[in-house]
Amino acid sequence: MKTKQPKSEPAAPATAADYAELIRKKLDAGFAVVLNANVGTRSTPDSARRTHDHVEEIVAGVNHALGSAGLTESQRHVVEKKISALREAARIAGLRANQS
Repeated sequence: MKTKQPKSEPAAPATAADYAELIRKKLDAGFAVVLNANVGTRSTPDSARRTHDHVEEIVAGVNHALGSAGLTESQRHVVEKKISALREAARIAGLRANQS
């Protein structure tokens, strides 16, 4: 009988470029979560709540990485717009689930 090995945490990013890549990956993952929630044929208020919670965890991770990413003001503004769009997409997915 096989036992599951615990997932090892990836090493912390070492450079500002690594943090910027981490931010990009987290935002992409957030949009994928919302897209999957929208594609579901039977979204429920509970699944909408889980999607919202997951998106907020992702946003918290992005905000944490922002301090070390060494982004310019313009790049930071783009990330903040993407965070706003991600939260709005999660909100809309929640509205759709509540209308079902």
